[in-house]
Amino acid sequence: MIFVLAHLVLVTSLPTDLLDAGFKGSVEIIETATHGRGLVTSSDVLVGEELLSVPLHHIFSLHTLKEMNLEPLETSNLPMADILASILAASRQKETLLKKLLPKEVESPLFFGTEDWKFVDNLVSADLLRSLREEYLHSWQLVKDSGIAELDFRWAHAVLRSRGHSIRLKTSVGAWHTIWGLVPLADFLNMAAKSEANVDCGTRYPKNSSGLNGTFTCTARRNLKEGDMLLGEYMSRSMHRTRAIVLREYGFVPEDAADGLSFLPTDCQNLICAVHVSEVEQLESQVADPGAFLSVALQKKFCAFSE
Repeated sequence: MIFVLAHLVLVTSLPTDLLDAGFKGSVEIIETATHGRGLVTSSDVLVGEELLSVPLHHIFSLHTLKEMNLEPLETSNLPMADILASILAASRQKETLLKKLLPKEVESPLFFGTEDWKFVDNLVSADLLRSLREEYLHSWQLVKDSGIAELDFRWAHAVLRSRGHSIRLKTSVGAWHTIWGLVPLADFLNMAAKSEANVDCGTRYPKNSSGLNGTFTCTARRNLKEGDMLLGEYMSRSMHRTRAIVLREYGFVPEDAADGLSFLPTDCQNLICAVHVSEVEQLESQVADPGAFLSVALQKKFCAFSE
């Protein structure tokens, strides 16, 4: 079922191939021009009830490559994130269930153009944002001779950084350990502060089960109405939810970030970017009149410009 609501909202039921693969949920996929994709409830849900269930063998991690018919490259000496990015990049052209659920394009500073980076260099958080690009370029140098297309590798790095989950698994002897990877469909959850999040997610096992014989399950943190947007915590520490950090890690700027003071230079023309100012003195080297600059910035609070 597909239907369009006001404000250019596209809502779809869970695809049949997901249901056939064991995905379950009282959810629908929503897509808007302003907030991208997300999940909403398909019916009223009570606190504690299951909203979404993803079989663990469908997660993308170093533990599930065999189950997903993916082969690791000759990259065993690389950091885990680079190994996963290499595999994801190499499989980008394959028709897999995972590919159907991943975005074709990713909003990320990794895709800023030359003019964007010139602008970033004038921001208080320039070094923070630049460090992401430097980290990526270091990773690319390690794998560039493996035959992977650079654009695919950059896309894979941005996907993993912005959509990755920590996942708890239980061994056959009952010991728990944490792995990291992609959880298809669950990564559609949009961001919220702890007080606003309405979803809790974690691993569930049937009795006497372990390993990949369970599910990554999300339950309602409170009573929800049909059509409510499902929101999860991306960062458990509120002090990390500054605009600059969220932009660096997830590719967007939240309106309710932890920093109460933000600014966007008036000459910004093609970059969505609000940046935290912890010390007004930091602006003195950037603008001639910090007071006037901040008075304009506070009126804007959150701005989006387009080319």
